[in-house]
Amino acid sequence: MGGVPLYFGHGNRSKEICDFNALDSKDVEEKYIFCDFNSQISVFQQLDEMYRTGAAGAIFSSDSGQFLRPCDFDMPFVTVIPKVGDLVKEYLIKTKNPTVSIEFVIILLGTKPAPQVADFHPEGLV
Repeated sequence: MGGVPLYFGHGNRSKEICDFNALDSKDVEEKYIFCDFNSQISVFQQLDEMYRTGAAGAIFSSDSGQFLRPCDFDMPFVTVIPKVGDLVKEYLIKTKNPTVSIEFVIILLGTKPAPQVADFHPEGLV
């Protein structure tokens, strides 16, 4: 899927961080949203805002992406560390009509730094 419009609520901090009920469905319909890092709002809360608004997908700037489970990935989204999120935010602010392309990527073993894998707990095991 390529060239999908990317929404960022620049100038309104509640929209920038995808706070509860901050985004308007009309603004994000058929778009990916970018949710900036905020230590007071979890990626799970931002996910809820993505689902509530009906956005097509999301990029979350988060330091807790590693805690997501495979069952959390039923929509197209990615979490990036805040340092990378700052680069995405810079792109969004400087670009008139920002877009994002989502592509399947094969992970190469032995790369440095090693990729992170989402937390996984098989159902039924405690």
